[in-house]
Amino acid sequence: MDEPVKKPDLSPEQQNTAALIRQLLGKSMADRYVDFCRLASGALPLRVSIPLAAHALRELESVLRQTLAGPMEIGADSTQDDLARVEAARKHLHAAGFNEDTINRAVKELLPRLSHKAQIQAIVTRLGLAADGDIARAWTAISQAHGKAHGRALYQSLAVDAEFRARWQDPFDTVMRGLMIALQGKYAALMQRVDQLAAMPDRGAAVTSFVKEIPGALPLLWHFFNQLQAPDWLPHLAKHNLLAAPTLPPDEDAESEGLLLRQWPAGRYLLRMANSPDSEARALIVRALRDVGASRHPDVHQIGIEVLAALPPDDAASLLDLAETWLTRDARFVMAQGPHDLLKRLALGGHAPAALRVARALFQVFDQDGQLGTLFSRHMYEHFLPGAVKALAPVCGVETVALLCDLLDQSIRISGRFRDEPPSDYTTYLSQQISEHGTKHDVLGGLISGIALAAKLAIETAPACTREVVLQINSHPARIFVRLALYVLSFNPCEAPELAKAYLTDANLIEAGWCRAEYAALARAWFPSLPAGVQEQILAIVDGVPAKYRNGWKERFEAQNNKPPTAENARKFNASVVRDLLWLWRSALPDERQAALTSIVEELGDPDAWRRQFDEPEAPPPAAPSFSSAPIDDIIAFLKTWRPPEDGKRETATALAQRLRNAAIENAAHYSANAARFIVVPLLYVRAVLEGLENAFNNRTDIDWDGAVALIAKVIQSSERPSGGLEGDDADSSWVRKAAADLLASGLRQGAQGIPFAHAALVIDLIQDFYRTAPRQPETEAFEESYRSYPFYGAKGTTRGTAVELVLVSLFWLSRDAGSVVGRSPQAALDNLPAFRAILDAELDRVPWRGVAGGGSPRSPARAGLVSWR
Repeated sequence: MDEPVKKPDLSPEQQNTAALIRQLLGKSMADRYVDFCRLASGALPLRVSIPLAAHALRELESVLRQTLAGPMEIGADSTQDDLARVEAARKHLHAAGFNEDTINRAVKELLPRLSHKAQIQAIVTRLGLAADGDIARAWTAISQAHGKAHGRALYQSLAVDAEFRARWQDPFDTVMRGLMIALQGKYAALMQRVDQLAAMPDRGAAVTSFVKEIPGALPLLWHFFNQLQAPDWLPHLAKHNLLAAPTLPPDEDAESEGLLLRQWPAGRYLLRMANSPDSEARALIVRALRDVGASRHPDVHQIGIEVLAALPPDDAASLLDLAETWLTRDARFVMAQGPHDLLKRLALGGHAPAALRVARALFQVFDQDGQLGTLFSRHMYEHFLPGAVKALAPVCGVETVALLCDLLDQSIRISGRFRDEPPSDYTTYLSQQISEHGTKHDVLGGLISGIALAAKLAIETAPACTREVVLQINSHPARIFVRLALYVLSFNPCEAPELAKAYLTDANLIEAGWCRAEYAALARAWFPSLPAGVQEQILAIVDGVPAKYRNGWKERFEAQNNKPPTAENARKFNASVVRDLLWLWRSALPDERQAALTSIVEELGDPDAWRRQFDEPEAPPPAAPSFSSAPIDDIIAFLKTWRPPEDGKRETATALAQRLRNAAIENAAHYSANAARFIVVPLLYVRAVLEGLENAFNNRTDIDWDGAVALIAKVIQSSERPSGGLEGDDADSSWVRKAAADLLASGLRQGAQGIPFAHAALVIDLIQDFYRTAPRQPETEAFEESYRSYPFYGAKGTTRGTAVELVLVSLFWLSRDAGSVVGRSPQAALDNLPAFRAILDAELDRVPWRGVAGGGSPRSPARAGLVSWR
């Protein structure tokens, strides 16, 4: 039985070399090298592998020579005699009837050329290597690999073996790595050649030379495309496929050398040219976008959408299917402005149906593992939706309302708030108050507000569409749509009077509590315009409501009071029910009913009074000393002894802490000088002082760091301190320790302008103490979701993440002290601070990152250091 074939892979050194090649010479060259390494490994199930490996080696060596020789202008010098003979040959060939292309190829062959050895020696010399050194000799020997490529041996094995690797692969690995390391220092030659090509007036010749001489490395491509400022490059770039989508998967790029460059530099050039007045140039851009339309690369999607948004609306509308294709669940760029600009330009440019299609794709909702999913990160859906509605509704009003209603209907079904089978409707109180104004905090709230806003704008633009808008809303079965229909109809009931009458005379709606506010809005707008008979009909329904619920009220009354209700009790019950039903639209009532309602309120009270006690803002106790002027001893004594009253007043420790925080901000110098004295007050107040000082310092207010560091030290170095029993106090000392660490980090970030270097030894000890006591697990249940959305802030919000950040900012702070060991040798900072190195090593062991070529460090030390739980 044949043994299973092992998957061929590159050694760590070969992986680093491949990453360097990709970074300096592009993906195509790197792929050639990777394929040669895999062929030469012998692990592929090939029986005749030597010719294949040798061909790959020969091809790669030739392309490498050509790539490096061009920008370095390495070639044989032609004498005047050489040029004269070539010119004479050209004339003879013309006379013989050969065409121009054939003559040019012949002339090229007639010109003097360097031998492979001479060319190699010239290249290594330009790279700063010895012409007779190890790399030059190995490269020259490798250039003779054509013999192996064309081997015809019939009586010996042609499978790659140790001898082939020792003779060809090992020297070539050495050559490639040596050349790439040397090229890093000479990369300017390639950049200069790019500059020369971009400045050539003959665009066709420039692009031809670019394709021939310049490798497809992203830095070179970006440098080239960033210099192109005219559309006359477009046909030549398209001809040579330089506008094509990138082939390197984004995850492969992320796992290699850590380049943060976007992978489609041509896209930025297309974006600059998209508003060109030249219709032929724009046609080429449209064709280029069509050609990359099937790409799944996110850079193509993101930049492509921006290009669509920059094109004139007529051109963009012809590519609408691309926008819909690119706005998928894998989209990661809806925070960018491109899709929103495209939607608005189409709407304003006379392409309302196209704009609606973009909106449907952009604001789509879907089931994401049982949760309501969108293309947006948290809170961004409801942030962007109003802008889209304002652009769409005035030009396609009813259609905009219909779109948003469809999205809301899908959303409530996905989130489980509404079902047809078995019937269930939990949308009754989905939005406490329907309004097109104000900030919304979730997708459902954003859609409800968006429908109200779209309907209002549509009705303002075309009042006659009121009835159609309301019927469109009410075509959906959930109760939230009934509430919306009532609210929207209140904007302009005179355009749909029969519809308004039908709603206002609906007995179920009159007595329903779940739509009382929206019914009242319509009643205020249209009840006075109803005929007197209809008004009496509605008021009769109101007056009859108490009788429907009287028996149930009697049972509850007897159960609570152990006696039956009296006639007076029944009268008050009837009056309270009527009061509640009429209260929100009392201004529309006839005078006699308003007077009767006023009498009921004078006797029984305002029906909203019970809510106001909860709306009463929290306040600090009036007896508190002035935190801005009182002596610190008096302030501390009050904070230690004060407790909230038990008489129901809204005097709270939270409000008192806010006043203390504000005082620390306004009088930072005084509070920071005495900061350590606050360690004896409840934890909530200690945290308020720390947060106030951090706020003041971050806003460029000087503070006394000696006093501030003293409080920080007392907090971090003290043992766990439980809450003192004050209502509203922190449950434990974790929050105050986090606040102390945040203040410390703020002081370290400012270098010499922050914490004095005299505190260096104490700061180092505090950071170690803080890290040592940090919990090993995230403190919040929402960490995973927060980390997925915002890795940096998710990690920083944890105690261990803050500890790692303290290590990083302290290294920066110490490097600014020229008199310290770290300041004299910043590169050796971790060697001189082994405790900090141990912290970072321990955290990085938990982070799956790949090393970069030649170095092996994370592509973003701060980011990697803060990813604390992976």
